[in-house]
Amino acid sequence: MKVCISLGGRFHAFYLAKYLQEQGYLYHLCTSYPKYEVAKYGIDTKKVSTVVSKEIMQRGYRKLMKRELTDIYLCDWFDYWASKQIPLDADVYIIWSGFALKTIQRIRKYNPQAIILLERGSAHILEQNNLLQDDKMNKAISQDMIDKEITEYQAVDIISTISLFAKSSFLKYGFQEEKIFVNNMGVDLQEFPSIDRKIKTINEPLVVGYVGVMSKQKNVQGLIQAVAYLRTQNIPIKLLLVGGIDTTNFDAQSLKEDFIDYQPSMPQRELYKIYAQMDIFVLNSLQDGFGLVLLQAMSTGLPIIATTNTGAPDVVKEGENGFVIPINDEAALADKILFYYQNRLKTHEMGINARKTASNGFSWNDYGQRYVQYLEQLIKKSN
Repeated sequence: MKVCISLGGRFHAFYLAKYLQEQGYLYHLCTSYPKYEVAKYGIDTKKVSTVVSKEIMQRGYRKLMKRELTDIYLCDWFDYWASKQIPLDADVYIIWSGFALKTIQRIRKYNPQAIILLERGSAHILEQNNLLQDDKMNKAISQDMIDKEITEYQAVDIISTISLFAKSSFLKYGFQEEKIFVNNMGVDLQEFPSIDRKIKTINEPLVVGYVGVMSKQKNVQGLIQAVAYLRTQNIPIKLLLVGGIDTTNFDAQSLKEDFIDYQPSMPQRELYKIYAQMDIFVLNSLQDGFGLVLLQAMSTGLPIIATTNTGAPDVVKEGENGFVIPINDEAALADKILFYYQNRLKTHEMGINARKTASNGFSWNDYGQRYVQYLEQLIKKSN
């Protein structure tokens, strides 16, 4: 079985590529990252082609103009050049949504028997747009991008998703269940080791943490509001936030509250030090295909609070290793934070359970193994 992967970025594709390589299945990886970055993941760069110009344009424009280039332009740019570089004689293609249409069309033309999977890291794009559009119903995602992705959905054999939430959004828009593959993401258990936290007394502040982009999609503002409310009730809570800022929809001034410790993005290899400073972890997203940070936090022994529109329903056992709350419900969020503050021993026990969960079926090898088993079944059915 020869498998090709194509995406304009990194995401979780490099972990998948490495596992496929170890099993002898990786045929080619096309990415916008330079080869020296790919090599850090142990991937043979002889199997790699790059469209580095996408990253240069994206990062250069962001630095000079202090805003982002349009998604559709960057996606189309990568898609066009990737379609010229990807081998056309593979058995299976795994292509990230938004970067796929031209590549799919070329594969279909020259290799009509190939099996094509579209990897979608978020909900169905129409559901994503509905959740993120503003109160005036202005689209959060350009119509061009929506049209492209919907065309991609219809052109592939399988939609590959990473959570039950994402799957449910495709079912909502009429996709047949047998066309949807769900494979929860993984975590590097060595990179995010279990941390031996002491049991704090109720007199010590509870440190609530979040790692990721400060954005509307992540609803960091709602997290800040929940913590601010609890502090008005004389509950000693600190908020530790780490990540870049989406200046298009997030007010950076809100990070200047005296109870917030904000730190910019940092290398992933350093993140375990940040998790070590937290008592609990919150992912308050309006929509998130999975939320890789969930498993990272759990791997270090943090109990979590996360919304239904993330991978939390896939990994959380209610009251055992965390809590799942509705979106846009700051009252529910504050209530669960208060529970952790008032129940320090239980918080410690739930953190231990969170590590056990991450260690049982959620390594990157587990992720890769599930993918390979699914692909082997697809090949078998097609023969």
